[in-house]
Amino acid sequence: MSSTNRVLAGPPGDACFNRGVQHTGTPAEKAEKIGGIPMYVSEPPSSSGAGGGGGGKKVILYLADVYGLFYLNNQLVQDYFAEGGFHVLGIDYFDEDPVHKHTEADFDRSAWIANAKKRAGEWVPKWFKAVKEIYGMCACMVLLFAVRGDPEVGDERWAKEESARGILVWFNRFTEEVAKAT
Repeated sequence: MSSTNRVLAGPPGDACFNRGVQHTGTPAEKAEKIGGIPMYVSEPPSSSGAGGGGGGKKVILYLADVYGLFYLNNQLVQDYFAEGGFHVLGIDYFDEDPVHKHTEADFDRSAWIANAKKRAGEWVPKWFKAVKEIYGMCACMVLLFAVRGDPEVGDERWAKEESARGILVWFNRFTEEVAKAT
């Protein structure tokens, strides 16, 4: 990385809107509302011991990409982290209006982004407060991460799987450290 380009992430650009590869699988399909706000919930297996230290729960707050919370790829990622022992809560700040539903030639991406940001700014604080009331003071991480690649191509699938596994290991390490500190 050059010393002049120190940006890891920036405003949404064209790369954010490239659909990528559609995954296959069956999501847990658990749509709920917390604080009146739509969300997707993936719960850990009952034998996972997903309680965190200090009586809290191990929770991941999942913030979906522009394809939205109910896009199959995003549901499967949330379900994967739940299988790893976390309660995964994703907020639908697109309000069932993800970018891939817009195929019209005159789609105004800038207006869509502005509306989504406005809605998220209003909804996320209320949602987070409601989540804390339900799940208690928990060690929470926010996940907003994407690894592009075709799961049908061995090396690309391996990279995606290792990335997800590494994130899960980090989340477990982080929640254990928080539990020790409380």
